[in-house]
Amino acid sequence: MSCPEPSLTQDAFWRGAFHLVQPRKGAYRSGLDALLVASGVASEASGYALDMGAGAGAIGFAAASRAPALRVMLAEKTAEMAACARAGLALGDNSALAGRVSIVEADLLAPRAAREAAGLGDGSFDHVLSNPPFYPHGHRASPAPLRLGIAGLGTVGIGVVKIIQAHADLLAARAGRPVQITAICARDRQRNRDADLW
Repeated sequence: MSCPEPSLTQDAFWRGAFHLVQPRKGAYRSGLDALLVASGVASEASGYALDMGAGAGAIGFAAASRAPALRVMLAEKTAEMAACARAGLALGDNSALAGRVSIVEADLLAPRAAREAAGLGDGSFDHVLSNPPFYPHGHRASPAPLRLGIAGLGTVGIGVVKIIQAHADLLAARAGRPVQITAICARDRQRNRDADLW
């Protein structure tokens, strides 16, 4: 088992049921999470499955390995990861999957016409699988505030509120977005607790 490109690795999954070609470093590397998602597919599943944001193809390859009657389309936006998925599918170790797995390089957020041109038409799939995308540290933070709820305003609860308020700028810098307390559960919210609750 060797990979021709030194920046890539060839890795066996599910005791050799399938193999992936993945970047050695600098990108997401598939692991147990992908196998957990694919294990939600019944072994007797059939029809057509979509692996959204497929990366190197771990979820789609695992689903196809698990369910021999299932056809799977891997949709991946980035050229590097789509190339890894294609290289993985071309491995001799994955020859049993080759006739049932296809790979398309496409943006799932593109307008409908572009998605349909890529074979990703609405209602085309019996199963949809996905593992949320990987974003490296500092790549992209959600612009939405990080919303927190406080359960109880006893000594600990009010202490947490005061700490969050006193260190709002530091918390926002560390979280990459503003931090807001949006819900508080307390028996008596009108009681004076020496803190600005709203």
